[in-house]
Amino acid sequence: MFLVMHTHFHVARIARFTIMSTLMSVYLTCSSVTLAHTNEWVKIESGTLSWLRAIHFANDNVGWIGGSSGALFFTADGGQSWQRSPRPTKDNIRDIFFADPQNGWLLCEGPTNGSVLERTSHILETRDGGQTWHTIPFDGKDRQFIKFVTDQKRIIFVAGEEGSVAFSESAGEFSSIIQLANRGIVSDGAILANRTFFVVGGAGLLLRSSDLGRTWENPVLKDSGRRHRLNAVFFSNSSVGVAVGNVGRIVRTTDGGNSWISVPSNVTEDLYSVIFTDSFNGIAVGSNGVILKTVDSGKTWFRSQSPNQHTLERVAASLKYIFAVGFGGTIIRKHR
Repeated sequence: MFLVMHTHFHVARIARFTIMSTLMSVYLTCSSVTLAHTNEWVKIESGTLSWLRAIHFANDNVGWIGGSSGALFFTADGGQSWQRSPRPTKDNIRDIFFADPQNGWLLCEGPTNGSVLERTSHILETRDGGQTWHTIPFDGKDRQFIKFVTDQKRIIFVAGEEGSVAFSESAGEFSSIIQLANRGIVSDGAILANRTFFVVGGAGLLLRSSDLGRTWENPVLKDSGRRHRLNAVFFSNSSVGVAVGNVGRIVRTTDGGNSWISVPSNVTEDLYSVIFTDSFNGIAVGSNGVILKTVDSGKTWFRSQSPNQHTLERVAASLKYIFAVGFGGTIIRKHR
């Protein structure tokens, strides 16, 4: 009888140990999965040394990356995998915009009259999802244009040097080029739902237009520091916007761009791109692989660990991931 009871007790202990071991194994597996999906950046091998300057998602899944010498990459699964596309041009791709997965544009720059020191811009268009590309009329006036700025629908303007801004209200017909009074470089811009336009650029340029660029005004900028160049601007909603620039400069608005105030970044690297994935969470990237993160709508920023020391030019998000691209074929990714 004692032997039977002892055997049952021993079997029960083994069963409990087996159950506990199983639970611990499940816990460790779950922990591993959790760690695998932490917000750590990982580097993706691109197979190119091209300077990647542009990344854009047409929707949650379809995206494009472009760079020097016509380098072009495509994803149809939200950036889980990237495929190299045939080069549509030998010129540098400075920016990409797709109104939908089929209709898109590449902002390119190439040498003028064979001179590598003088470059002008041209625009390529696709109507079949990037299978074929053709040049569309665009009078660049012998100037370099840097970036598409869009409301994600049909209004596009192109920012460039010497205060040049080219407008299109039908996505593809750039009929007018406006010369700003400030002839510095225009680096980037933003379009709000009420069609208020903002541009940022050299020497701290920050202008606003409420009439599709016909007239411009200076918002209130409460900034006592040096007016370092602003390279990018992003509005997370109709009220809150952030602009980033050289020497770690960050300015922020909470009243729809009527007034802006400096925000400490605690870095000295140049910041080239900024996005928000919702009203609270934002990412800024820049030189030396710097990555900054905010979780409070841009009030405070802290540095994230970067797997890369190369310059990061642009940041963008798909449904599952956030990407940054840059010099030397750099592509890095993290889970949202």
